[in-house]
Amino acid sequence: VSIIVPVYNVSKFIEKSIRSLFEQTFSNLEFIFVDDCTPDDSVSIIKSVLEDYPHRKNAVKIVKHEINKGLAAARNTGIQNATGLYIMHIDSDDYVEKDMISVLFEKAKEENADLVICDFYLQWQGIQKYVKQNYSTDKISFISMMLRGEALPTVWNKLIKRDLYTKNKISAVPGINYAEDLSVVPKLCYYATKIVKVDKAFIHYVQYNTTSYTKGLSEKSLKSLLNAYEVLTQFFST
Repeated sequence: VSIIVPVYNVSKFIEKSIRSLFEQTFSNLEFIFVDDCTPDDSVSIIKSVLEDYPHRKNAVKIVKHEINKGLAAARNTGIQNATGLYIMHIDSDDYVEKDMISVLFEKAKEENADLVICDFYLQWQGIQKYVKQNYSTDKISFISMMLRGEALPTVWNKLIKRDLYTKNKISAVPGINYAEDLSVVPKLCYYATKIVKVDKAFIHYVQYNTTSYTKGLSEKSLKSLLNAYEVLTQFFST
C-alpha cells in the first residue's frame, strides 16, 4: 500500500499525522510525501520524526515540486510516484488509527475489491464526532449519492486500487484545489468492479487547522467546486 501525503504549511500538525502512519500495524507500506514548496519546516519535521522509525526509512520518498502547484497536483505527483497495489491518501493535518491499513487491506483482499470505504471522526481539540458514511453496494447508486451530496466523494477515507488511476488515466485537475476529490472519486467508482465498506472509523479529520482548504469558502473555492462539476458533467455525458 502506498500512502500519499501532500505537504504544505502543516508544521503544527504533521508530527502527529506521520507518527500515526509510521506506527501502522501493516508492514508492507510505501510513504510518499509531496513537498509542494512548503514555506515552513514541515519537511524537516518529517526527516526528524523518521529517525524514530528506522524500519520505515527505506519506504519513504520525499518528492519536491519546483514551484507551488496546489493540492490536486500534489496528489497527482504522489500517484505518479506510487508503486503499491493500493493507494491511500492522507492529509498531513489529519491522523489515523494504527490498524487502519491492516483492516482496509484485509477487507480488500477478502472481497477482491477495487475500493474500500471507511467511516471517520470529525476531530476538534479534545472532542470527536463519529461520522458514518452513506454507501450503496450498487456503484451507480453510490455515484448518484455523491453527486447529490448524500455521500462524501473524499479520497482520504478510501483505499483505492492504483490500477483504477493508471489504467483509466484518472487524475485530479490541477487548479481544482477545493473539492478536487469530487472531480476524481466518482470516476474511480465508475470503473471499479467492486466497492465495499468497513463500518469503522479510522481517520481523525482535524477541524482546528484554520489554514486548510476546507476552512475558507472563497470565490476561488466556489469556482473550483463549479469546475469539478463541469469535469464530471463532461465525463458522464460522453
